[in-house]
Amino acid sequence: MLLAVALPWSLVHADAGEALSFVEFTYDFDGECVMRDGKMMRVHNSHPSRRIKVYLHRYYAGVQQPGRTVQNLPAGAEPVALGCTRVSGRAQHWKALKARFMD
Repeated sequence: MLLAVALPWSLVHADAGEALSFVEFTYDFDGECVMRDGKMMRVHNSHPSRRIKVYLHRYYAGVQQPGRTVQNLPAGAEPVALGCTRVSGRAQHWKALKARFMD
């Protein structure tokens, strides 16, 4: 026998929204990126103790690129480099699509 229990949407997805609030982007002056008139874009988990899996979309020249980037971000770890904000003279950036705690 199969038993299905329906939980309210807010209970199922509350953790995902909370996890996303701990995903932060930072920029720094990486030599390769500065030569391209840009900065290095990094993603970071600001939660003090929980690991986060984040799904990112990349945009180049204002157009969303195919696929997603997935990063597992440990708590307290250094920011992860994503790439330069300018490539071949065009803007590039990432946006967090969704995130969830891994524990």
